Amino acid sequence: MNTKEEAEVSLKNLIKTFRDVSTYKMDNIIFKLGYNPSRYAGVADTVQAAAQSLFTKVTNFDRDTILMQIHPEINTQKILLVGHSQGSFYANEIYRYLIEDGLPKESVGVYLLASPASEVADTDIAKDGDYLTSTNDNLIWEIRGWTEFFNSPRPLEPNILIPISNPNVAKLWRGHSFSGEYLAGAPAKIVRDIDEALGELRAEKDINNVETGCFNPPQNNFSYKTKKAFFAATDPVITPTINYTARGIVGAYKAGSFALNTYDRGFDAAVHTLGSVVYRVQNLFASAEETGKQGKTALLSAASASPSLPPPEEFFSPSPPPFSFSQESEALPSPLAPETSPTPSLPSSPPVLQSSKLAGEEEISPEPALNAEENNENEKNDNLNTPNIIGGGGGSGTVFLDSTAPSKPVITSPSDFSAPFTNGLITFEGTAESGATVSTDFSNDSVLSANGLWSLALSLEEGTTTVTFYATDSNGNRGLYGSSLDVGVQSSIEAPAIVSPASFSSAFSTSTITFEGTSEAGAVISQDFSGATTTAGAGGLWSLTLSSFPEGDTALGFAGKKNGLASATTTVNLSVDTIPPAISLFEILECQYSLSPLKCLSGTETINLQYGSDSTSPVSYKIYRDGKLQKTTSDTATTISVPDGLKALITVVATDGASNTATSSAITVNISKFPIVINEIAWAGTTDSSDEWVELYNRTALTLDLFNVALVSADGVPEINFSGTIGFRNGSNNGKFGHYLIERTASNTTSMNEDLAVAFSGSGSGSGLSNTHEELRLVHYLGGFATSTLDSTPPRTECGGVWCAGLASTTPFSMERIDPNISGAIALNWATNDGLIINGTDSNGNNINGTPMETNSASANNNPIGYYCEPKDASFLPGGYYAPTDGSLSGGLCTYISPAISG
Repeated sequence: MNTKEEAEVSLKNLIKTFRDVSTYKMDNIIFKLGYNPSRYAGVADTVQAAAQSLFTKVTNFDRDTILMQIHPEINTQKILLVGHSQGSFYANEIYRYLIEDGLPKESVGVYLLASPASEVADTDIAKDGDYLTSTNDNLIWEIRGWTEFFNSPRPLEPNILIPISNPNVAKLWRGHSFSGEYLAGAPAKIVRDIDEALGELRAEKDINNVETGCFNPPQNNFSYKTKKAFFAATDPVITPTINYTARGIVGAYKAGSFALNTYDRGFDAAVHTLGSVVYRVQNLFASAEETGKQGKTALLSAASASPSLPPPEEFFSPSPPPFSFSQESEALPSPLAPETSPTPSLPSSPPVLQSSKLAGEEEISPEPALNAEENNENEKNDNLNTPNIIGGGGGSGTVFLDSTAPSKPVITSPSDFSAPFTNGLITFEGTAESGATVSTDFSNDSVLSANGLWSLALSLEEGTTTVTFYATDSNGNRGLYGSSLDVGVQSSIEAPAIVSPASFSSAFSTSTITFEGTSEAGAVISQDFSGATTTAGAGGLWSLTLSSFPEGDTALGFAGKKNGLASATTTVNLSVDTIPPAISLFEILECQYSLSPLKCLSGTETINLQYGSDSTSPVSYKIYRDGKLQKTTSDTATTISVPDGLKALITVVATDGASNTATSSAITVNISKFPIVINEIAWAGTTDSSDEWVELYNRTALTLDLFNVALVSADGVPEINFSGTIGFRNGSNNGKFGHYLIERTASNTTSMNEDLAVAFSGSGSGSGLSNTHEELRLVHYLGGFATSTLDSTPPRTECGGVWCAGLASTTPFSMERIDPNISGAIALNWATNDGLIINGTDSNGNNINGTPMETNSASANNNPIGYYCEPKDASFLPGGYYAPTDGSLSGGLCTYISPAISG
């Protein structure tokens, strides 16, 4: 409800703000003002706005005025309608007019500010960016209350909170001004929204049915001219009537909650009055449009029938003057009158809108238009058209209407809310309208403001709570807005968090430990081990080094303190272990049960280790060979490999949970693969089949201990445990040259001196060697902890289930190993004695077709041999043997040469 001058100032302010903030080039934008003048001191516009919000549009007069005003000035193809306050309705109506007139929807947009309308015409669902309504806009809140009461569409929801720039403005208009509030408080938002709206518009080259300009203006016909003449003639006369009428309407509305609770018909008078005002304006406009001269007469008659009232005051003024009615005045029935009071008859009065009819009440029909005679009659009685507000039971009297809600309370104590309170029980003190009740939305507690002072204690929970204080006067008027505070309560600070060390599950190998963590910035961090403290920095980080922790376990508590607030204690349990573990055991089984009495000798490439420590905490072990890590394990026994023929230095390093280490003494191990082998087997015996024998051979240059060595058959028979030693090939051991002879049962099985005579029995039934097949293994026992196989004969499958060599006959032949340096498990490494290279006799004195305690014939034939014949100067012929062609020795005597024979 601005003057044209004020509207022009608002337009200039918008242009200036747009020039300062917008990204658009100002040369591309034309700003035009569409202005509808306020009538009846602005009250008619307010009634029209109320009617538009509550029921239906009042008239298109203002819309048409604006359209005709701007039509000659618009020559663009993109139009954005910016409506403020009641202008929102006209922006919507103008949009609809332009679209119906043929303009494309893509070229016309709508943006609303402080809008009492329930929609934005160019969109189905209004969203942020289509409009801007502040939560602090009192007028829109007032209209929202009307719409809720009349169950009509509500204004668009507030979507921004703009601080009040002009608190001294009359309460109803506070927060509503375009320039003083919206443009002053949210310029960037408004310009950004308009920028985006302009960016969405699209210019269309062809516009249908437009004769001149961008659109066809409304017709300046008789109806429009009649309305224009009516407003010009009636504005000075009707202003006082509608001014006080509207004030009464709002007064009744604002007292509505009290009236409804106390008197069932409390709102009836208010509804009747609002219905009267709105109906009169609608009826007058409708009459003007329907008829010519008769309509004009009705307008003039209504103007002359308006009563003479005191000069108007500001619409919705905080303290409206009382309304007086004479005894003769007829009014609507008073809701305060007892049911037994006589009710005066109602004169012809403005109709009551459909939405105002109460249950059981007779509906009043709309009043017909006044003719000239009725108009003259009405001029005689001014009181006939006096608005019926709230009377005093039909008699004379004065009614004071307090429709003004008190201002929001002011909080004077506490005065500082920047820091949280340490106690949740807080007493709030402040000022408010004297006699008003101060309440909050936090609890049901309230207090009466005596002499304008109040005090209210609230118990708030930990954290931040928003508390809003409201004031409600004795007439039930409650302020739409309250004083909101974000109140923080913090009775303690955050407990320190330890981020380093990251874990306390393992012991520390040092008595000095640095702790790092987080807490509230500025908090003093202390601990219960010593008096040392530190302060958390700006980011809340802190560091503290503590020394002299004792061996073993220690419980340590950290706490923070700031501004008199203490934190909970963070406790850690740590263990200090600076003593390295002692290696209590380290042995290599092949050394404990060595094949050599002089040094550690293993007959296989895999060695078995055992070790341990005295640490009570978990220990890990690292196995090194010649200084190179071979394996890491937590087990106390393991195996590693050492290549054949090497001498290796083995060590173990033990590491406890505190990373303390201990290294074992070194053990040297010698590896000799196949140190002892099965060399010859007389499985068929001799001429006495029970005279079986087996020969072993020492491949090394060491005397070997056979105490932990045994000959074992796969079927358990025989199983022969050895004793004593076996000499080496180039040494002297009773002249045996590295052989070891085992004879079955009797020592006269052969004519050679045996090393062991024993029954060829075992864990199974029977004794002796099978004439079919045996899989024999030479086993090294490692004290019951492990075993290793030094040598073996071929498995049964290698030779078709029979012995791979040897012969059972009346004069049996032994099975000889060809090469002692090749595994005995290979079938091709065995052969039958050749019957030529033989040694010894059996128990019956017969030659043995074998070589007990001597080099095998298979081994001899495997080496270069030769012969020469008489005369001795004949050439030496290597390989093979000589057979006289004539079957006699007449050709001369031949001498064989071989390693076994020649020694």
